[in-house]
Amino acid sequence: MKFSTFALVFLFATLFSANAFSAPAKQKMKVASSDSKPMKKQSYKEVPYGMAGCGLWSLVIKEKDKGPQIAKSLLESFVMGSQIFGISSGTMNCVEGKSEVAKVEKKVYISSNLNSLSKEAAQGTGFHILALADVFGCPGDEFAQFSQQNFSKLYHSDSPEVVLDSYEAEIRSRPEMFKSCKRAG
Repeated sequence: MKFSTFALVFLFATLFSANAFSAPAKQKMKVASSDSKPMKKQSYKEVPYGMAGCGLWSLVIKEKDKGPQIAKSLLESFVMGSQIFGISSGTMNCVEGKSEVAKVEKKVYISSNLNSLSKEAAQGTGFHILALADVFGCPGDEFAQFSQQNFSKLYHSDSPEVVLDSYEAEIRSRPEMFKSCKRAG
């Protein structure tokens, strides 16, 4: 007897969506570090799509346990691959990264380009400052002008962390700027 791919994947999805192989309760795990504080295990339960990623099937199969996620991954791969469309269009649960990812991106960019950013912010123009505007999700020219006008508040330290914190605080303190910057603060 020959099964079609769709029938096999549908059978697999039905079997796993019944939580037959669900993971045990979440436990705290310790990370080897100097302070040895317990940390929560990272979970895909906080994201809208689970570990199998976004796409059409993330809207159909909402359970985030291991079994349904495997089924969703198979459906996405073999039946109807919609992740590419979802990622390109920002639909089907394919959303931008969370604030922690954005903060790391900002910190890395500022750390790598602090000297150039400082010079260009003082001038109110330049490639690096416009790229930083993009990292913050702000309109480029408006961000460059903002950086020049607030140069002494933003670049009062050589520490990338202090510069990042200063940018975020200054952007938050100006409602019109905060509204125009999609990934600020």
